[in-house]
Amino acid sequence: MKKSFIFAGILLIISLFSSKSFAHTPNYHLDISFDLENHTLQGKASIGFHEGESWHIYTGGLTIQDIILEEEGKEAFSLPLPLGDTIHMYGGSKRQQLTITYSLTVPQNSVDNRISERGIVLSSGWHPTMQQKRLFSVDATLPPGFKGITESDNLPKQMQGNRMSSSFSQPVRAIHLTAGPYQITEETVREGLTLSTWFFVEDQQLSREYLDAAKAYLLRYEKAIGTFPYNHYAIVANRLPTGFGMPTYALLGQMVLRLPFIKESSLGHEILHSWFGNSVQVSDNSGNWCEGLTSYLADFAYAEDKGKGAEHRKAALINYQSYVHSNGAIELQNFRSASHNQPMAKAIRAVGYNRSTMLFHQLRGILGPENFYLGVRKLATSFKWNAASWKDIQTLFETVSEKDLSRFFAEQLSRLDVPSIEISKIRVENKQDQSILHLTIKQTSEQAYILNIPIRITTMLGDLQSTHQISELETTITIHVSSSPLSVVLDPDYDLFRALNPSEFPPVWSRFSGAEQKLLILGENSADTLAPFIQWAEKQGWTVLDDEEVTNTQLAKSSILFLGSDSDSYRSLFGKSVVPQEGFTMTVQNNPLNTKEVSVLLTSENSKETATAMYKLKHYGKYSKIAFKRGRALEKQITATDRGIEYTLESLPSGGATSAINSFEQIITELADKQVIYIGETHDSFSDHLLQLRILQALHKKGSDLAIAMEMFPASSQNALDEYLLEETEMNEEDFLRASRYFDVWRYDWRLFRPLFNFCRQFNIPVHGINIDREIVSTVFAEGSTDTLSDEQLQSVAK
Repeated sequence: MKKSFIFAGILLIISLFSSKSFAHTPNYHLDISFDLENHTLQGKASIGFHEGESWHIYTGGLTIQDIILEEEGKEAFSLPLPLGDTIHMYGGSKRQQLTITYSLTVPQNSVDNRISERGIVLSSGWHPTMQQKRLFSVDATLPPGFKGITESDNLPKQMQGNRMSSSFSQPVRAIHLTAGPYQITEETVREGLTLSTWFFVEDQQLSREYLDAAKAYLLRYEKAIGTFPYNHYAIVANRLPTGFGMPTYALLGQMVLRLPFIKESSLGHEILHSWFGNSVQVSDNSGNWCEGLTSYLADFAYAEDKGKGAEHRKAALINYQSYVHSNGAIELQNFRSASHNQPMAKAIRAVGYNRSTMLFHQLRGILGPENFYLGVRKLATSFKWNAASWKDIQTLFETVSEKDLSRFFAEQLSRLDVPSIEISKIRVENKQDQSILHLTIKQTSEQAYILNIPIRITTMLGDLQSTHQISELETTITIHVSSSPLSVVLDPDYDLFRALNPSEFPPVWSRFSGAEQKLLILGENSADTLAPFIQWAEKQGWTVLDDEEVTNTQLAKSSILFLGSDSDSYRSLFGKSVVPQEGFTMTVQNNPLNTKEVSVLLTSENSKETATAMYKLKHYGKYSKIAFKRGRALEKQITATDRGIEYTLESLPSGGATSAINSFEQIITELADKQVIYIGETHDSFSDHLLQLRILQALHKKGSDLAIAMEMFPASSQNALDEYLLEETEMNEEDFLRASRYFDVWRYDWRLFRPLFNFCRQFNIPVHGINIDREIVSTVFAEGSTDTLSDEQLQSVAK
């Protein structure tokens, strides 16, 4: 049966101008209805204009049916339909009203809009838009059983005849509308502020916990920032997978709503956008500051609540360093859009979120918490329903703190490079009752930043924490401590936006995802089990090679993704590995050939496990290992790295109880059961070589079948070793040393090894040369890989 909804009622007569606080802002009224079967909207937009105000109205995607212009005191007349996507008119001598009748059919695959029996979402391009802001009101005829919501001063009225009515007294350029068969639950937060959930019946059981969480966020931020800028707030479910925060309501995807962590993080983030982003908007001539401030006061603050602030800030630096490279960076002042769909989205978002959030964290460190939050409150009140720029924010914080912040903001907003620090000199003076530590801190960038560097000094009596400002490329700092310093750590809690040292930078999935050079290597038996991932990777433009095509030069220059462990390339770097046989697993390590890059191993039980898990990897960029079973993450790990830039001045000794030390006989008894025994040495230590001999003699006495592997000889010396030790031969020691080229390949004093070789010769114990020829070593060292070795030389190199 066709379901059609046409305009009902008589034409609404509206005033051209508002009588509220934005009295000089013209109105924009929409009257709409829907045809669900054909996914169509029928609309009438009535827009007011000042005298002399020219206008450009964008109608792209809309079917324009009629345009009527009425000027005050004159008779209305029709305008010709536009040939393109824009309606343009010079301003008249008096106030004007333009009425546009139009329709919109929404494709079923649209990611922004939906008109269907399951619900209506209109979030982009569904009504004529213009650059100037207007005061919106909406009347809508909804399908039976539907309830609708838009940005509004109060909850929209749901009237008889399936009519919905709303008005909004904040000037905006566009408005959103959402409607569906919602179950609405309302609650009072305080006098003058109501809260509601608009959930589908199947999710109504979630309403109570969302109301409780949202109320807690509203009260938290009213205490920290000031009065909520609207009279109500609604949490609205969406059939589409969204996470939008609009003035007066949040539109959250139905599947997103069901995730347990959303109430602990994303919900508060979207509510906070009511203050910053919706009430206080981003100025058109400024970069986007609101994503960074919102993330800092929401996500970063929630981590701090749990005692994980430093961990969260480090994760932000890891993400930035993973995705933002010198040829792809933009200045923070040029960050505009948070869209996931723009080119280089991950890099641009890392600038707009990670770098921006760290700017506000550093600003709080400079000003102190009291002045910082005073500035935040003044921003929320002074710019309510208006736009603010980065310059406005700088001026506001300078005013409340009485500090000159011009250099700080200029460097943080306009520079592409990242601060990088190290200690170039350390000197300790030990006095009678104290130690004096002299640290020379060097910035390795071309130009210095102004930085407040936290420093932690560990002594036998405890830790000393202090903060020191530097503004030059090299700065010497003097610190007095009451006991001898054992170590110094720069920025241990990640309070600076800076480059991470290699020892702080864990191998994680985001590093591969953001790598400039990616190389995917297909294992012998993984083409079927990992087929969905391979197809997806090829669509991303990633290079997938068969194992035999790969050169060592490519391995050393790239971040590598091994599609299964069954390849010579993987075994050459990591040996034979025990890999999971069930589910889908991703493991990230540093690339052994180039620690600036990473190596990833993907293994999967079957193609179904791969297809179920692979698209979830984008949510797990901060992990070094993630294991899925039927799409559920069962194991998550991050490789441990240093916390801060650490310098050890004195290492305390380790020890154990002497009662735990075994006798030599006990040691030999334990070793006799082992198949492989590693015995270390200092090459020129006679005592070390004597110990090797005693162990060899003791194991031989116990009847062990022995063979010795020695790095002192290359494999090409094997014939001489066998002839001297195992065969009936007249070869003497001098002949052996000459034939094995001992003094060419090792050169240490032969007398250190003679007793061991005499024992092996006496009892025919074989010795195997396991090193490679110097010529091969020299070639690989010069070329950086084995790619230029001959086939014969490659045969002598371990795979």
